[in-house]
Amino acid sequence: MHQFRINDSFYFDVIGEKAERLLDQKFNIEISVSSGGLLRFLPVSKIEVEEGDSAPIKLDFGKILEYLNSRAGISNPELYVESIQTPSFGKVELVDDITHTTRFHTSDFATGKVIYTHDHSDTLEDTVLMSVFLVQGRIFLCNLTIPVSITPVNDQPFTLVTQTPHMTVVEGENKTITRNILLTEDKDTSPDEIFYNVISGPTIGSLMKISPQGYAQEILLYSNQFTQADVNNDRIIYVHFGPPQSTTFYFNVSDGQYKPAYEIFSIKVAPITIIPHEDFVPISVQQGATSSVLRTSNLGFKTNVQLNRILYNITNSPLHGIMLLDHQPTLRFTQQQLENGQITYMQTNMNKSNDTFQLIAYIGDTVYGTSMEVKVVIEPVVRITNIDLNANDERVKLQSFPMVNNPVSLKLNKTNPKFVIYNPPKHGSIRKIIRSSGDNEAHVENVRSITVFTYKELKSGVIFYVTNNGKPKIGHADSFEYNLLIKSVQPAQSLVKIEYRIEDDLNEPAVTLSSPNIYFNYIAIIFVLIGIIVLIFVVLLMLKLRTVLRKKNLKQKDHPPSLPCPPDLTSVGPIHNYASSEIDSMPVTAASTPIPGFSNIPHCKVIPVENFKNVDYSEYLGDMMGVEDDDEDDMDDPGETQQMVPNSNRYNNPYLDTDGWSSSCDMANDFGYASVQQNLQTPTSNNPLLRKNQYWV
Repeated sequence: MHQFRINDSFYFDVIGEKAERLLDQKFNIEISVSSGGLLRFLPVSKIEVEEGDSAPIKLDFGKILEYLNSRAGISNPELYVESIQTPSFGKVELVDDITHTTRFHTSDFATGKVIYTHDHSDTLEDTVLMSVFLVQGRIFLCNLTIPVSITPVNDQPFTLVTQTPHMTVVEGENKTITRNILLTEDKDTSPDEIFYNVISGPTIGSLMKISPQGYAQEILLYSNQFTQADVNNDRIIYVHFGPPQSTTFYFNVSDGQYKPAYEIFSIKVAPITIIPHEDFVPISVQQGATSSVLRTSNLGFKTNVQLNRILYNITNSPLHGIMLLDHQPTLRFTQQQLENGQITYMQTNMNKSNDTFQLIAYIGDTVYGTSMEVKVVIEPVVRITNIDLNANDERVKLQSFPMVNNPVSLKLNKTNPKFVIYNPPKHGSIRKIIRSSGDNEAHVENVRSITVFTYKELKSGVIFYVTNNGKPKIGHADSFEYNLLIKSVQPAQSLVKIEYRIEDDLNEPAVTLSSPNIYFNYIAIIFVLIGIIVLIFVVLLMLKLRTVLRKKNLKQKDHPPSLPCPPDLTSVGPIHNYASSEIDSMPVTAASTPIPGFSNIPHCKVIPVENFKNVDYSEYLGDMMGVEDDDEDDMDDPGETQQMVPNSNRYNNPYLDTDGWSSSCDMANDFGYASVQQNLQTPTSNNPLLRKNQYWV
């Protein structure tokens, strides 16, 4: 900078979700005085004030005024100061000022009228922020940051938060006294200034304090005194020794200002307990391997002492193996060696699928201990999964999975291991499906109970678990055990659990008995049933109507139209038979239709009604029209039927009964010919009478 002041700025956009964007916003920066500003001409000293008291803010502006006059060329410069931010634990004000102004003149600082007043809170420091401006032109010059140091005043009493402090220690052990057990708080006193004085120590055991170097020393070496900071940092320990009896120690606590509080600290000594427990798992040796590490989960006991105090002695060695400590046989080991994985079981007899050994877990220098049995199980390389049965399941296919990272599992198809069930299930049986087929008969499925099956049979899906007496009994549990036999490796054994799942496990909705809800549910169900019944009746009625209409249409189709009457040619003298030449020679006019001659086209034959004296005309006409007896009453006019029958006198022919015509009006009409009666001189055969809808073939 080469000027007294200069301005700068930058533009920015404000973008936020679910809000309108603010674009091209300007940020103004005012820079004043070169060479590092005017703070070098304005020394700032720390304000020291007692808690709840006031102290003047001392500032000397003489050097700034001299700089502005000599270097900036401003004659008689004047300054004013503003408090730009209220202090966190106090306020900046003028003495005896009722206007609460935040703008101060330089003379106010010279006379000590500007003061900082603390709000009497339990704080140790604060900050005052001010800005200096030039009156001529209201020009910003610099910002001031004035630190405030607050001297606390012990004006509030302490509080013993943990009333009647106490704790429980196991016999022969130590326990740290934490702030959850012993706590005293004081808002205006730090934890390292709250002191505990042990007036009377415990009669059994001892109080100890950990030194800064990490050594536990008697509290007596510290004048029977410790602080709340020692408790907060877990440096106070009670160590028990002697008989398992409860004890106490008497102490007082004080913050150095108020009257000490006296209290008794109770310590209960719990006797050692170490008992066997069934919550353990056997040592698992993979089939094909020879050793496995002993874990704490393989030991079945419970104790209230710290585990690092426990020692182990093997009383009965394994029947088919040995115990190793760092690859050396051993009969003794510690808890730390056990946790570090240094104890190993190694199988020596490869013909067995399990093993056991006995050991004693005890606490050193005491009479407490317990004996237990540790089991060793060879884990099969192929395991049959557990079975879950629903309420409707009666047969479940056995499934399996091979053990990963085991070389034996790579040769299962070649070795084809055998599963031997030595402890069958109680509520079911293992069965095998034997499928047989013949040349001319279908496949027949034969089921047989078994206790031995192969790996390939298991993989092919023919091995099932079948329940006894049909459906399983809900809530029962079952299981079976099997051995897996593989060549060149030791046998293995495993357990398959069978669980009959209850209704809650099937995710079925539970019914809650509630009178109002059930009432409305029943009403809703009744309305739904009524609606379903009505819908069914509507559907049936529609189907019935559709069936009736279909039958009616079929009846109409079964009634073909009546045959047209033949031309009246028989009443005119002798019958004229026209040759084809004559027909061709006849002129064709619009009022005349050519009469066909004799041809091979079948003609329609009309039978006079009067010639049949013994025939029931109603039945005959019904057959002719395709109408049943029951429909005779539905005919509109009997005269219409009579008109359809030609006059008997007009068509009387002596050869009518014996003529050999074929009645085929439909075919004649299809070819466009009219039906012409033909005179047969010598009938030779008696052909049966054909109906209108019948034809000769």
